[in-house]
Amino acid sequence: MSLYVKIIDEPTGRVVAPLEVLVGWDGTRWAGAPWKKILLKIHDLDRDVWLEPNEFRDDYYYFPERFSAGTDRRYEVYHPRYPKRPITVLTGGSTKYVARSSPRQRISTGSNRIELRLTPHHLLPFSGRDRFAFGANLAWYEGQYDHDFGPNSMYSPARSAWLDPAASTYTTRVANLGTYFEHMRNQFKAWVVRVWVFEGCEGLSFGTTAISMDPTIRTNVQCVLNLAKSKGLYVYWCLLTSGPNHPGFNKDIDIIRSARNPASSPFFNGALRSFCQAIQGNDHTFAIDVMNEPEKYIRRGNVTWSDIRGYARECCRKIKAYLGASTLVSCGSAGTGWVNASSVIDTLKQYIGVGLDFYDYHIYNDSGELPMSYDAMYKALQELTPALTLDKPCIIGEFGQDRVGYLDEFQKGVVTNFMQQAWHLGFGGCLVWNYNHRDFDYNERNDAHRHSLIYRNGSARPVVGPMSAFAGDYGTYMP
Repeated sequence: MSLYVKIIDEPTGRVVAPLEVLVGWDGTRWAGAPWKKILLKIHDLDRDVWLEPNEFRDDYYYFPERFSAGTDRRYEVYHPRYPKRPITVLTGGSTKYVARSSPRQRISTGSNRIELRLTPHHLLPFSGRDRFAFGANLAWYEGQYDHDFGPNSMYSPARSAWLDPAASTYTTRVANLGTYFEHMRNQFKAWVVRVWVFEGCEGLSFGTTAISMDPTIRTNVQCVLNLAKSKGLYVYWCLLTSGPNHPGFNKDIDIIRSARNPASSPFFNGALRSFCQAIQGNDHTFAIDVMNEPEKYIRRGNVTWSDIRGYARECCRKIKAYLGASTLVSCGSAGTGWVNASSVIDTLKQYIGVGLDFYDYHIYNDSGELPMSYDAMYKALQELTPALTLDKPCIIGEFGQDRVGYLDEFQKGVVTNFMQQAWHLGFGGCLVWNYNHRDFDYNERNDAHRHSLIYRNGSARPVVGPMSAFAGDYGTYMP
């Protein structure tokens, strides 16, 4: 007896079809129809053999293997987005399987078509339900890196905050931010926006024994949260990040190393406490990213993995003490970037066991391809070091093209591939880099602004189509 298997996503009722991947960019367009990549497999537990279907047709995956036998045979149906489900093929070809809806349900004698209703796993626990984090980065506002939400004392003279509550421009600039948030939510269907807070040490004042947070930061993060709430967005706050050539880079290193003596750390007991107090009570914080791409501090700052792990661990402990254990905390890894790791596994293993609620890594390439499924990462880590367990979900916190060029159709295809793979390969979310702002420098569009989701006039680029469609397909897993 050959076997036909239909997988249905239980909460949505959608048939789980093959992953469709765009291939063959010829410089003008993606060539031909999407390639259908079949991810479903059956594991023959008795022989320890993996069986792959020959085709997908009429919503069924067709396995030509002869499943009837003289004795009962045990199998597991597997797709990386869903938990494995055991089935047993009985003597004579009838089938029974174990599923949530009806344990040990029997299929009619002689049937070779089975239907499994499965619920996705490896999603993020947020607001009482499993969610898929979907959205975009708006790391710094209006292009004002390192002084958008607060002043920056790393310069002489100091740079004023772009969003300065005392300035006459404040109302207009806040309104513009609200327009961006509304556009993200209504057109791109994002529900998470990732924002940087202390980039380049903005909003931090360094004293002899304390690092304090400028009051402007407090005003503005509360403003951001209120705007997000009014537009239906949730904010993913990223705390520290500075470029290696930035004057704040060495200050970041001092903060990282202060975790060696957390009781006396001027950052943990000063600015971090103030930031947590500023966002407390507003339920539109999604999570806190303790540091953007720590690998750069290893590559260019003579910081060790032990230092990074210590900083992340202490941040998790302090944030949860200040805001409560249910506050989600992560750390945005560069993946294979900065440290020239041969595999994301070599980097991601460093984030295990420090108290993060989910893992987060960034990837840029011109195919929109992820290196492996979440389950494959789990297996590879265990093979590398048996003591390591990938015990939390993982999101793709930044992704986009490598290619220099302001290429609408190319961007559209790359983003489509990344989104679809993030879902089908079992990740907990994906956040596009980046939304950008109106009236960006036209002369820099091919390089600095090639990832922009909008044109200079603020209208959406064609990538809005697949993004909004994706959110429509999987909106059940979003607020």
